[in-house]
Amino acid sequence: MTYVVLVGASLESYGHPEECSEPATGEVTGDSTVSINGTPVACKDLASMEFDSHGHDTDSDDECTDFQSHSINPEGGGLSSTVSIDGKEVYVESSPSGLDPGSGGDIEYTDNGGNGSVTIID
Repeated sequence: MTYVVLVGASLESYGHPEECSEPATGEVTGDSTVSINGTPVACKDLASMEFDSHGHDTDSDDECTDFQSHSINPEGGGLSSTVSIDGKEVYVESSPSGLDPGSGGDIEYTDNGGNGSVTIID
């Protein structure tokens, strides 16, 4: 079983230097025409995985550099291949759900936004 992800789900992105907030934290934002218990279901093109500015490298003094923020859509198993809303695939809790474009590290969900009941059985 795989849980459907809701807007507000928490994320972590890996592959950053320890001095630069490893892992970087983020959240699923967006909207949808369908909700579960009043919370919108995250769907491709209507939601995104948002990460505030965080460091991707360090200088010779071990100070963080190369600060970037990201707005990312899930990749691979992060989107349902069988369930869509208005023709847009829903986000599903998978591991990994994408890659941080600055670090190349995996993006993982730390929660699914509060959905404890709606699952997809592949």
